Amino acid sequence: MNSCRHISALLKEFGVNNGNILDRYSALAALLDEKGIADAADIDQIQTGYSEYAKKRQKTFKQIVPKSSHRDLTQKDDSDFEILRRATTTQGRRRHNSLTNLLMDVLEEYDVVEGSEQKCRYDALVKDYDKDGDLLIEVKSSAEMTEVRMAVGQLYDYHRQLPNREKTSKAILLPKEPDEHVKELLKYAKVGLLYFKKDALQEEWW
Repeated sequence: MNSCRHISALLKEFGVNNGNILDRYSALAALLDEKGIADAADIDQIQTGYSEYAKKRQKTFKQIVPKSSHRDLTQKDDSDFEILRRATTTQGRRRHNSLTNLLMDVLEEYDVVEGSEQKCRYDALVKDYDKDGDLLIEVKSSAEMTEVRMAVGQLYDYHRQLPNREKTSKAILLPKEPDEHVKELLKYAKVGLLYFKKDALQEEWW
């Protein structure tokens, strides 16, 4: 998320210019599919003409993303860092690999590839997943919100680099069904949800 003047102006119109990164990200994500805006690269090119849309969207946006309670700057919470640290442990990597292997078994009839470029190392891209085209998947070893937030950002970054992005959907694969708060984020970000239940792949789309 850059600090260009036009982007800062949009965030101000949404009323989240001083909000946390999730609030600011969600505000910009609300512009996707609006008047031909397909991805982050398009948003970055916005100059003028969206102030009225932002003002109309502001009330609804604030209902979807409630403001967080405030606390003193010195009161640090390391819970997010601990969750991310666990994901990089041997156990976390094994769970990630196990999920990826299960996914490969379920999708054995499809052509599935992974990203090899340093800036675009996505976990899985399923070719011709359905009539709408390909499916980009990010695998996470935990259903915790911290990892899901990271996955959403990764998906949007990888998606914008795909040559066939207009016909590629996005989804996250989790080890279990997440709570409703996570589902609301995925619904808002237009990211599909995949998870295993008794070794059967479950899908939720919005």
